[in-house]
Amino acid sequence: RDDGVVTLHDNTWEQMEADTLPDPEGTDRRAVYEGKISVSPLTAPHTTEHHESLDELAERF
Repeated sequence: RDDGVVTLHDNTWEQMEADTLPDPEGTDRRAVYEGKISVSPLTAPHTTEHHESLDELAERF
């Protein structure tokens, strides 16, 4: 965080280019890497908690 700015770095595509993708067989990223189709469930394997701050943030968008 720098003066209210958050920067995220996603190294996934760099890993795919360098043949260093650590994701095992059966994962979505491995399927993309191998040029296969990946279908993921639309539900997460966990429950969610209500968070007032996140609700306020979402309302701004």
